Order: sequence, then C-alpha cells, then structure tokens
Amino acid sequence: MRESKNPRPADSDIPHGLLDILSREHTPAILTHLFREPHSTASEVAGVLTIHIATAQKYLEALERSGIIASRDRPSKPRTAKEYSLISPQIQINIDIEAL
Repeated sequence: MRESKNPRPADSDIPHGLLDILSREHTPAILTHLFREPHSTASEVAGVLTIHIATAQKYLEALERSGIIASRDRPSKPRTAKEYSLISPQIQINIDIEAL
C-alpha cells in the first residue's frame, strides 16, 4: 500500500459546509442576485426571490461562513441592517482526494 505524503486532515479541513450550501435549492439564485445587486440585505434578497426572510438570512449566513460572500453594516433607521456582497464572481473548489 502506498503511504500518503500528507497526513489525514481533520474533518474541519474538508469543505462540507461549502459543498452543502452550494448544493441547496436557492443558492444559485442568491448568488446571481448578489452578482447583479451587490450590498443587498436579507430582506431585499427574500423579496426578489419570493422566499421567507428567515430562509434568505439562513442562506446568506451559510454563504458568509463558507467564505463566498461578505457582509457589512448598512446604517439605517430604526436599526442597522447587514448587507451582503460576493467576495469574487468566481468560485473555485480544490479537493485533494489523496489528502482525504
């Protein structure tokens, strides 16, 4: 048996979260919207996609955790809202199967 050059990575090194969020139903539409309309809030995304705001928020938070989008505060009254934008218009995934 061939010995691997790389030690087995921890489960946290495997991009399960990224693969999961990219495979979900509303992700392509959300990414397309953020490409066309950067700095959108969860409410704006929900309105355009006609989904519940909590659903939009859940998707946006997962995409942010995965490093695909970023958020910043948009000051507004009566409270501040988070707005989201793509970090890059391209998503690249490299998985080293040998390291797994």
